Order: sequence, then C-alpha cells, then structure tokens
Amino acid sequence: MTVRGANYERRPNDLYETPEETVDALLSVWRPGKKVCDPCCASGRILRALRRHGHEADGADLIGGGYDFINDPWRWPKHDVVTNPPYGDRQGRLALAFVVRALEVARTRVAMLLPMDFDSGRSRVGIFRDCPKFAGKIVLLNRIRWFDDEAGSTNHAWFIWHRYQRDPPTISYASQNYGEKR
Repeated sequence: MTVRGANYERRPNDLYETPEETVDALLSVWRPGKKVCDPCCASGRILRALRRHGHEADGADLIGGGYDFINDPWRWPKHDVVTNPPYGDRQGRLALAFVVRALEVARTRVAMLLPMDFDSGRSRVGIFRDCPKFAGKIVLLNRIRWFDDEAGSTNHAWFIWHRYQRDPPTISYASQNYGEKR
C-alpha cells in the first residue's frame, strides 16, 4: 500500500491494518466460499470481519509468524484467499507475486485489496486481461482510514478472481461505513 502525497512515513513490511469496514464493503457485493484464509493477517482484522459474516477464517502473520506465503507449502487446501498483501516497491512487485501465488493455491476465489490502478500496468496483463480467472474489481467509494485520525490519500479496490469465471469481468462499487468503532 502506498499513501501518495501523505505526510506518513512508509511502514516497515507494508503493515497497514485493514479496517473491518473495508471487508464489510467487499462482502456487501461479493462472497468468498465458507472457508477463507488471510496469509498476511497481522492482528486479524480481516479474519474478524469474515468471521462476523459467518465464514471460517484462518490466517498467518507474515511478519511475526514466519510464514512465507510466496515460497512455503500451502497450509489451507480448501480455502479461498482474502488479503491486503504487502505492496513492496513502487512497481508493486511483491503484491503481484502475492496475486500470482494466490491464483495457484486458492481453492476457488481470491480477493486482493490493492490500489485502484493496480490493473493498469503492462507487467500485470497476465493476471488481468489475459487471465480467464479475473472476475472484476470492487471500487471503494471512500478512502480507507489506515490510521485512526485520517483517511489515506490513495483510492483502493478489491480485485477478484474466480477459478470457474465464465462471464466478462465486472466493476462494482461499495462504501465503507466508518461511523461505528470496532
């Protein structure tokens, strides 16, 4: 995640905790399978939101848990993947590697929270234009509050893939409700 034009220093390992409202926005438009994992769950906000909506959710902390999603054996063979991956460098190479790996291992569905223009790079046509699994994106209509006091300055979307996708990709829109603290 990159917060452009913000006065914030970039956080180590791209640790930006995803607000539960952001997952609520995803689930208002799209549903993963019953079993879901977040391979870089940090404190578990995505997991908590998924569980609140009735999903069985498991995860590993990329940083403290020592699990290497890109290279380690896949722990959850019957799970879909929902995550906010680390972005990595300015070109988003690490996020791209997360998408590629998730498409290899997820049971059926993948949802990745990424900057809204993530699908516009030439190096990514393989996971978007040329990928029969790409189902679409869910544009978040209001910016994510990465920090308690303010919203970030980058627009984000949930990018969705489905192993058995038949229809052309779609664009949906969802709002986050920050009115209530969790």
